[in-house]
Amino acid sequence: MASAGGDSVIILWDYRTGEIQQTLRGHKGYVYAVAFSPDGSVLASTGWDGAICLWNPTTGALLQTIPAHASPAYDIGFSPDGSQLITASWDNTAIVRHVHTGEIIHTLQGHTGYVSSACFSPDGTLIASSSGDGTVKIWDAQTGQCLNTLQGEKNLHWFITRVCFSPDGEYIAASAAGNMNPVYVWTKHGVAVQTLKAHSNYATSVEFSKDGTRLTSASADNSLSFWNTDYLSLNERIKDSHYFLSHSFNGDGTVMAATALDGTITVWDVQSDTKSPMAKKGKSDIGIADMYSIQVIPNPASDFITISYSLPKSTFCSIELISQDGKQSAIIQKAEMPAGESTLRYETNHLPSGAYFIILSTSSKSLSHRVEIVK
Repeated sequence: MASAGGDSVIILWDYRTGEIQQTLRGHKGYVYAVAFSPDGSVLASTGWDGAICLWNPTTGALLQTIPAHASPAYDIGFSPDGSQLITASWDNTAIVRHVHTGEIIHTLQGHTGYVSSACFSPDGTLIASSSGDGTVKIWDAQTGQCLNTLQGEKNLHWFITRVCFSPDGEYIAASAAGNMNPVYVWTKHGVAVQTLKAHSNYATSVEFSKDGTRLTSASADNSLSFWNTDYLSLNERIKDSHYFLSHSFNGDGTVMAATALDGTITVWDVQSDTKSPMAKKGKSDIGIADMYSIQVIPNPASDFITISYSLPKSTFCSIELISQDGKQSAIIQKAEMPAGESTLRYETNHLPSGAYFIILSTSSKSLSHRVEIVK
């Protein structure tokens, strides 16, 4: 199992024991996404530096570095035959390229906001991309032509966090953030099937189980939801103590892992519904200090940022924005806040491009998170 984060490293784990097998270094800045090739022989990663790194997961050797985007890249994935890679980026594009040569096959342009995720259909004929513009686009993988733009229901969300295909390729699901935080399901032809509402905070990721019988969603409301795909009813809901950021299944679908804002990785045996020893042994990637934490997404940002933070106890808390040159500053929040995780949205469209710090302060702690504003 591979994980990555803000410390610029990738860690390979034995998910059964929680022991570290390899620590991989090669990126500059936050590593946002990792993906294994279909045969497991190559691990691909991308992140803040916009580069693609290809690794041998057995030896930990860096096989190749490909300059992919001039802006940060948020997602990476392989085609079903393992010959192509797709990356999703802040530059509003998704790029398809040959794995071994790095040569660009298609640059998928059409989104008006950052592309948060992108993936191939199981048969490799289609590509789906999700975006900060609130849409999902379906592309012809052979020609790069946009076939459809899926909107979801009006006023139910601000942006789409992740998109995926069902194992048979007949359906597309997307998780969304803002307002009702829905999970959308469409046919591959773009016909709306269902809008699922179970989360009280951002739906951060969505995945089908490997056998296609369940659709799963993770959320900032500390829960994972499991939907029966036969009739799309809520089958099960796991309520935990973690602000979940992402989740995925292993190759045979017997194990599911979820990463959280507090830096932990929790692993479940899907068949027995039990946690493995990996739970509570995750790698911290966001600077945890006695259960105080702060994260800002998207990063880089343009029109707005979402600030998520965690407090171990009820306390007076201030959140400020200060530009790196000290010329811009703002009080975002000053209030008595309860223990646990909180989320707020701050409009940044009035700010000039540059580097800023979001500073969380209490009577006993001060944390900061650097964010880039790009116009």
